[in-house]
Amino acid sequence: AKGGASAADARAAALDTIRAAMLIRNYRIRGHLMANLDPLGIQAPGEHPELEPASYGFAEADMDRPIFIDNM
Repeated sequence: AKGGASAADARAAALDTIRAAMLIRNYRIRGHLMANLDPLGIQAPGEHPELEPASYGFAEADMDRPIFIDNM
């Protein structure tokens, strides 16, 4: 199709949307695990793979790329 997205482009865009939605959902559910909630500094916030964009296939180069997520 002239001027239209290829099937591979459409698939990649759909996967980006799904992966971004999963990352957003995990931040809503588990974001507190990385928050600094200890005013005394006794326990530092931990790292959690579910909150890392790389766990969903996103690289540093993807951070400025638009991804369709509608009203999320």
